[in-house]
Amino acid sequence: MNGDTCAFRGVRDFLDLPGVRHDNGLMGALPLLLPAAIVLVGLVILTVYFNLYVLSDPEKKAERKKRRDRQTILKKAQRRLVQNPRDPEALVVLAEAYFEDQEWEKALKLYQVLAEGVTDRTKVDEYEVQVRRGVCAFRLGRHEEAYQAFAVAYSLKPEAFEVRFHMGALEYLRGAYEHAVKLLSAAAAQQPEHPETRRYLSLALHRSGKYKEALPSIRAILNEMPDDKELLFAYADCLANLGQKEQALSIFTHLRVDEQWGPQACFRAGLINLGLHRYERAIKDLEIGVRHRGMDNQLRLEMEYRLAQAYIHQKEIRKAVEHLRAVQRTNPHYKDVEALLKKYGELQQNQNLQTYLLASPPDFLTLCRKLVVAFFPGAYVRILNMSIERSEYADLLCEVETSQWQDTVLFRFVRTTGTTGELAVRDFHARLKETRADRGICVSAGSFSDEAKRFVEARLIDLVGKEDLMGYLRKVDSLNPV
Repeated sequence: MNGDTCAFRGVRDFLDLPGVRHDNGLMGALPLLLPAAIVLVGLVILTVYFNLYVLSDPEKKAERKKRRDRQTILKKAQRRLVQNPRDPEALVVLAEAYFEDQEWEKALKLYQVLAEGVTDRTKVDEYEVQVRRGVCAFRLGRHEEAYQAFAVAYSLKPEAFEVRFHMGALEYLRGAYEHAVKLLSAAAAQQPEHPETRRYLSLALHRSGKYKEALPSIRAILNEMPDDKELLFAYADCLANLGQKEQALSIFTHLRVDEQWGPQACFRAGLINLGLHRYERAIKDLEIGVRHRGMDNQLRLEMEYRLAQAYIHQKEIRKAVEHLRAVQRTNPHYKDVEALLKKYGELQQNQNLQTYLLASPPDFLTLCRKLVVAFFPGAYVRILNMSIERSEYADLLCEVETSQWQDTVLFRFVRTTGTTGELAVRDFHARLKETRADRGICVSAGSFSDEAKRFVEARLIDLVGKEDLMGYLRKVDSLNPV
């Protein structure tokens, strides 16, 4: 039975199926056969296309052949390693394959064996092995191992670009910025357009304090790497160090929320605003900064400390004390935190002392007028003159009259918790003679030096230190200023 007969019978059997109409013969079955025919024709066209264009493409043929050859070579190398795990030629083949595929971990293990575990060194390119071992370790972030590998490669070919670039980058990461600049400058001279070399060179120039050189270099590489936050931070830092603080501030502000560079950006923005006496902005910068997690402990301490300073300038003593205590909990001996806590912790509990030391000049003078009355209870006191010197001290010339005596008294209220020395008291004495007052009273929230005390022994000047001042401050709430 031939094929035509079989085909005929197949059609006939199909036509004899129930539900198939016979009134038009074979034509009646065409609607059912048409989809199958379309699929069949499509498959034929795809087969022809694949054979004519894909299989016959010389480049694709070569690529397929290369893949087959590579697989054959790799299998052969693996078989050789089964027999001898330290076969240098097989190790090189596999290591190169993993290196080309950027499988750094696998490649590194093989290059480690080639570098240290192969006795037959004649079949090993020592320089190539060390360079690739170093590259793998560098890519994996194992900088010490990378440095060791490139140190060996450097001893073999110190002028090679790969060695200079990687050694320079590693020196930068190790903090040896001057050495990094030297190596990376040499690498950049060999390949001026290599982006990673230019990047690390720019960063090394910045870290070594060469801001004028670093600035144009960083600006140029940022055009190619606009999302590189480390470059952006370095650029802002160069601007700040070159006096362009407002431009730097805008970049630091932009970086404040960055997970990696945010803490440092907040700190630098806060410092700039503190220096410009913009304390509210500084507080905002530093508050954002301390909320970051995982930052360096030293940076966190310094931010808390600076926040306390900013709040002190804003006369927000309670918040200042909170941040000082946060520093003290971590490091009780950090800078002058202990002294500041002693001072401002007491201020937090004593509103009059806080006014004496920190309030605005008008509020300070109002308190001084009350203190004058507290010094002479029951006396008639008339203020003749008042002056304030740079918020450091206030002079009040008063006429005091009691039932027994009448004097002109010059008061000087010094706004310090430190030690007032002889020079300051001599200045007060000169002012006393200038006003022709009968006697003088110098008041301080701190103490007086021994020299200052000796100076007033034979003069009509009384020195009132903190302990006595605190007693007068407790009295003033019930007094009215004169």
